[in-house]
Amino acid sequence: MTRVACIFFPKGIAPCDLKALAEAAWRFSSQVALRPGEALFVETGRSALLYSEPTLAARFKIMAKRCGRDFFLAFGADAAEALARSRSGAAETSPRESLPLSSLLDWASPFQHDHESESRLLPMIAAFKSLGLSRLGDFLKLPREALGARFGSDAAFLSARIQEGFGMAWPRFQPDPVLRESFRMDPDGDLSGQDLLQPLLFALKGLLDRMASRLTGRGLRATRLRLHLRLEGPRRGLQGPERVLDIAFPL
Repeated sequence: MTRVACIFFPKGIAPCDLKALAEAAWRFSSQVALRPGEALFVETGRSALLYSEPTLAARFKIMAKRCGRDFFLAFGADAAEALARSRSGAAETSPRESLPLSSLLDWASPFQHDHESESRLLPMIAAFKSLGLSRLGDFLKLPREALGARFGSDAAFLSARIQEGFGMAWPRFQPDPVLRESFRMDPDGDLSGQDLLQPLLFALKGLLDRMASRLTGRGLRATRLRLHLRLEGPRRGLQGPERVLDIAFPL
């Protein structure tokens, strides 16, 4: 049975953070996909014998929290349903028909924000709402043979896609060949020596935890680490010395 998890970031997420999250998710599934700047999809049906959905949900939440952004997680029968559930905050036990009518946009283009289809579908959704329709179930009750004539081909196609489960090709996810992580630290006040070292080590530990999670997702181990420290001078913005530290591991 096909099941898809969607981690949706309502305020957006940086491309590098979303890629890092996708690499970490490879540990649980070989099929992952991105919705640029917004969401990650993970096919979980093939992992059902190894991980239950509550277990996967707990793992995904731990990974997503490392991105430092608000997110919603939901499962669905396909990518579109998972995206619609995570976007609307629908409970797992609630029927698909209870999703808001705006979820039609997610079924039209789950893997990217398609401005062209949105410009066509928004007036159609507004027309449905003017007729008193508010939920996905209201739309699915409309006779499909009359949808095309009254509301256009998009309406008939979406009805068929939702009810018959038309498969959608997943875009290929290609990870970066070299793993990179970075952060900027702005210490409060005039810190030096041990006062500066403690927060720096704390930030480095978080960075290395993310790197280790990405390596685990690929089934790899690190053999070499290069650390760059770019330092500012006494005055903000004045470029100071750069330090480079190479560490080779005995693997």
